[in-house]
This record gives sequence, structure tokens and C-alpha cells, in this order.
Amino acid sequence: MLKQSFLSVFLCIFLFGLGSNANAIDKITFLSNPAKVSNFELSTGTGEIFTQKELKGNWSLMTIGFTSCPDISPFDLNNLKTLSKELYSKHALATDIILVAVDPDRDKPILKEYVEYFGDNVIGITGSDSELAPLIESIGASYSRKSPDANGHYMINHTAFAVLVSPEGEVVARINPPIKAKEAAVEIISMVHTSAQYAQNVL
Repeated sequence: MLKQSFLSVFLCIFLFGLGSNANAIDKITFLSNPAKVSNFELSTGTGEIFTQKELKGNWSLMTIGFTSCPDISPFDLNNLKTLSKELYSKHALATDIILVAVDPDRDKPILKEYVEYFGDNVIGITGSDSELAPLIESIGASYSRKSPDANGHYMINHTAFAVLVSPEGEVVARINPPIKAKEAAVEIISMVHTSAQYAQNVL
């Protein structure tokens, strides 16, 4: 069942990519006043505690979603994977990709395996609604859980953008999908190089 679920995920990546203009970049918004990520305490797919302290010292591409999402979450993660590779291979900027999973009951059992499909630099974190709230709100994201149908199945509506978090633990940019990795990477690196505060963190 788990293998079938992941096969469905990658089929959705392929189909959704064809259905959208995957080579277009909608918009990257750099914040003139970076927003500090609020204090939070969540857990990873391996059960380890993950707090705002783990963001310090690394560049991160962060988005929200859930493991049973049929389209937006896998598409976003695939986009971020491509961008992360471009940033490292062409510009020597290492980034973590962080999925904030907002469906803990269904996410927790398979979160570790799910994020591993998108790369070894992808981290999945989750928690209860109240535990998720400080982080979700501080990055400007949102989600809403629909009522279950007669079979108990339900979907979750959620924002699709990602944010770039600096090694200081601040949201410095908002990235809207679809992402053209080469152009997005150039814009991000330009921002990093022109900011004295962040330039020292380029590898």
C-alpha cells in the first residue's frame, strides 16, 4: 500500500508538471524586513524534536503540506528539490528542504519514508494543530481541514508557496510555484551576495 501511495505521488508530479507551465517562475518576493520564525517545537519522521534552533546556521526552503496530498505537496517538493540542487551545484549554496506536515494522524507513520523520496536533504516535521500554529503563522502560511466524508476520508486545503529561511532563522523571501530553478537560483544568490548579513553564510 505504501509503495502504491508513493507511485501515485510521482505520477501526480509528472501529470501536474505537464498541466502547468513548469518552466515559468511566477514570483519571488524578497522581504525588506525579514520576519523572525517564531519559537516552536515539532517532531521529525524519526521522532526527534525539531525546534527553531535547528534552523540556525543553515539556509532552508520551507513549505507546508501533507503526505496524502495528491498534487500540490509532491509538486512543490519536486520544485524545491530542483531549486536546491541548482543552488548547490551552480552556486555552492547548501539548503535544507523542510516540509511542515499538517496532517499528523496520517503523516506521522510514513513521514520519514515520504520525504526520503525527495532527497536526503529533505526534513519532514509535524505536530498537533496547536504545536504547528506558531510556525505556520510566522511564515505566513495557512491550512484548513475539510470534514470527513461517509468513509472517513478528508482533504486539507493549504497554501502552496515556500519561504526561504536564512541561517539567522528569518524568513527573507517568499517563493510561489511553479519555479524555474535556474532563474530562481540566480535571484536568490544575487540577494545573498548583496547582503552583508547573509553573504558570510555562502559556502
